[in-house]
Amino acid sequence: MIKLIASDLDDTLLNSNFQISKKDKNTIKKLKEKGIYFTIATGRVTKSVEKFAKELDVEIPYIAFNGAKIVDPKTHNVIFSREIEKSRIAKIIEYSERKGIHCNIYTDEKVLVKEETHWSEFYKTFAQEFPIEAVGSLQDYTFDSTPKVIMIGEQERLKEAYDDIIKFPHNDINIFFSKANFLEFTDIKATKGDALKYIAEKLNIKREETAAIGDSFNDQSMIEFAGVSAVVKNGRDELKKIADYISYSNDDSGFSDFVKKYVLQ
Repeated sequence: MIKLIASDLDDTLLNSNFQISKKDKNTIKKLKEKGIYFTIATGRVTKSVEKFAKELDVEIPYIAFNGAKIVDPKTHNVIFSREIEKSRIAKIIEYSERKGIHCNIYTDEKVLVKEETHWSEFYKTFAQEFPIEAVGSLQDYTFDSTPKVIMIGEQERLKEAYDDIIKFPHNDINIFFSKANFLEFTDIKATKGDALKYIAEKLNIKREETAAIGDSFNDQSMIEFAGVSAVVKNGRDELKKIADYISYSNDDSGFSDFVKKYVLQ
């Protein structure tokens, strides 16, 4: 029996208008009525997740920054954090500025960029009111650590960057595409899978009693960890090969389709 389910937001639970369907909201309500825990597992920043957690009345900790932060929805306190020190990503930042690739550095309150570009405008369509501050060279800007770094640009340029950066010493950093135009970097242990494991253990829930649904490479760790898993139809083909089920798309309430078949039988 499934006792805990985690869902990604963008391109999974959120439709193309960045909204949660009425059907999916009702499904989450049914989960609660059955005593099954629901939580969010997203790459979004904590402030951006708050409104969705409130909208869905999430009662247990949720996962932000791809697992770098776990947050109590009632107090908004961060109960788990795993960031990357500036020294560990200095070469990545130097590379992005040398190549002229837009780069985001994060705090809990804002996004730091070298300068405003059309890519920062593009990012705002996802960030939705989360503040962006241009601070000049990120190499020169003083900060201790960050939950994650994102390079944003044309897919071909980012693929070239990936091929270059993968050769850097990076045994302690995750490198993955969360979207076609987003190349992300997090601490090696800051994953959705590890975060879901952390929450399950706190609730005394076994691995085989967990479920997860997502769409992209940042969801792979929780797809692999969960007792039962799904990828939405619009998700990455590579993930579909390892998931238990391919559900409807995010615009057709794929979350509800998965829950109906595997959780609320």
